[in-house]
Amino acid sequence: MSIKASVIVPAYNRPELLSKAIAALLSQSVAKKDFEIILIHGKNEEVAQLCKKVMAKNSNISSFACDTESPAKKRNIGFAYARGKIIAFTDDDCIPQKGWLEKILSRFEKSPKIAGIEGATYTDIERTGGKRLLFGNAPVNGKGGLFPTCNM
Repeated sequence: MSIKASVIVPAYNRPELLSKAIAALLSQSVAKKDFEIILIHGKNEEVAQLCKKVMAKNSNISSFACDTESPAKKRNIGFAYARGKIIAFTDDDCIPQKGWLEKILSRFEKSPKIAGIEGATYTDIERTGGKRLLFGNAPVNGKGGLFPTCNM
């Protein structure tokens, strides 16, 4: 049985957001046997414990610790462990829609020569009447062309 996709999630020091992201990934419309979730976390003990807990309950989740909070390094570590033919990136503060992974797999099945795809990324801006929240720095990619690693 081969894994079709590996979803890599660089986890930062926010267990409450990571919990929501994991729940969204576990509720994907793709069979759990067809994808794996790879969580890469730093030294935050709450996040490490959460990763261990969800890994114990879900055979398609693995977790690895690293010595940095750099999301790029965490993605590279996850990539090294990935077993899927397709690598998908999302962040711990993102909530992928239920059909997110299904759409990714479908796109690659229809066009096997493509190198990568991106998805739309929305933030609280949509819920605040177009105003960016104070200290908000999340990427918005509603029209494409930006390839943010939170949805690639």
